[in-house]
Amino acid sequence: MPDNFLRLRLGLDIGSTTVKAVVMEAKQKNVLFSAYKRHHACQAETVKSVLSDIRFRFSDALFCAAVCGSGGKPIADALGVPYVQEVVANAIAVRTFYPQTRVAI
Repeated sequence: MPDNFLRLRLGLDIGSTTVKAVVMEAKQKNVLFSAYKRHHACQAETVKSVLSDIRFRFSDALFCAAVCGSGGKPIADALGVPYVQEVVANAIAVRTFYPQTRVAI
């Protein structure tokens, strides 16, 4: 794998009404891009649109991706990326960004 590629993390949340995406730097965890789109029952098409926008913006990047959300499992399977249950994804985020937290509601 060439060293000149930017390494980014991509998270997709495919919910019952919306598709959310976030792109972060792998090391510093700075958010570089986010999207929030209503999918109007067209989840796959909306994910494709969001991913096309991300590929256009970050054409020189390699991504580590994961998907969560109520509609995420079939999308994760189609993309060949891990599916993470929403509660688990939130727990990982809280532990990463707010390690002093004891309870999250």
